Order: sequence, then C-alpha cells, then structure tokens
Amino acid sequence: ELYKRAYFFSKESKFYLLKKTGDCYFKLSKFKMANNYYDSAKTYCNNKNNILLINFLQADCNIFLKNYNVAKKIIYNSKIDSCKKQVKKKNFYLGIINFAQANYDSAELFFINSVSDTSFLIKEKIHNSFKDKKKLKRPNPKVAGALSIILPGSGQLYAGDYKNAINSLLLVSIFTAIGTDMYFRYAWYDSAISIFPWFYRYYRGGYKNAIRIAKEKRELKRNKKLNEIIDIIKSQ
Repeated sequence: ELYKRAYFFSKESKFYLLKKTGDCYFKLSKFKMANNYYDSAKTYCNNKNNILLINFLQADCNIFLKNYNVAKKIIYNSKIDSCKKQVKKKNFYLGIINFAQANYDSAELFFINSVSDTSFLIKEKIHNSFKDKKKLKRPNPKVAGALSIILPGSGQLYAGDYKNAINSLLLVSIFTAIGTDMYFRYAWYDSAISIFPWFYRYYRGGYKNAIRIAKEKRELKRNKKLNEIIDIIKSQ
C-alpha cells in the first residue's frame, strides 16, 4: 500500500514503484495483480535490460497461473541477445513451461541447453531424470474415471488411494443392496424414489473423486520430478 501511495504522489521512479508493487503482490501469491503491475511498469521503461526483467517476471506470474501458452509467448517474444546467461535463462523457462504442458521431450532438450556446455555430468543427470517420463503421465484421470464408472472404488484404487476406494465401493454397494431389497419387497418406484437419489449421489461422487485424486497424485509426482531437475541444474 505504501508503494501505491508513493506511486500516486511521485513524478519520478514510476517504473521502480510499479515493479515493487508487483513484487509485493507476487510475494502474496496474487499473481494476476502482480502481472498487471508489471505490465504497467513496462510502459515507463525504455531500458532493454529492465524490459527483459519484467518479461521474465510476467512469465513467472503466468506459469503460476497455469497460463503456459501466454508464458511461452512472452519468452519467445523477448528480445534476448547472444549473452549466454540470458540464453540459458530463456531455455530454463521454456523447459519449465514445456514440462508443465507434459511436452517432456522438448522440456528435456531445453533443460539440457540451460546448463553450461562443459557440464557433461549435469546434462547426463537431466537426461537420466527423463528416462521414466512415461510414469509422469500416470495415474491417468480419464482411466480413473472410466474404472469408477465400471466398478465404484476401482478408480481410486488405480490412483493409489485405498481408503477412498474402499469407502466408495462400500457406500455404493450398501445403497445398491437396499434398493434391490426394496424393489423386491415393495415396488420399483419405492426404490427409485427413496434410494436412487442417494445411490446416484455417491456413485457420481465416487466417479468425480477418482478423477480428482488421479489429477492430484499425478501433479504431485510431476512437481517432485520438476524440483529434482531444478536442484540438478542449480548444483552446477
């Protein structure tokens, strides 16, 4: 808030104050607001290096917002000279973006190109990190959802969540058994009116839950692998 106030009253340092305001929002994980302030800061900047700095900061914001195509466009449109440090930084960002988009072959190439040409051991470690890239595509949320449609609980089991798998199977089985009993004891419409809404609620909930769990498990696995790669690159 103090940076905003300073910007309002100041006739100078507009770029600095807008950038610092954006930095504050970034630290607060308010990436959309940070991106807006960085964009405004750019209008007060004629310095090539500062424009490049803002571009990378905006790429950061869009990566956290999962606007990967926007981040990629920002990086590609940035005027990066032949400075090795800047080229390697560009490749590092493109590695992260392609990894997030599950373009693992491209991500591997960009990450390798982001390290020093003489860092053969680091390059080998990055390459080895991508050897099991097929595992990063699992568990597949679509497969988890399909399995849960066929057999409630099987999608959660496939995703590795045994507790929810048992819970889903038991709930749906119980309501199926009660509904079937009412169908034979009374009439089909008694079963439909009394039990089917509950059955459908837990059946549909189990299906959605399986997809969510699979997505979370896959995301966790990918984040772990990405952090491992970043640590390898930082070790050079």
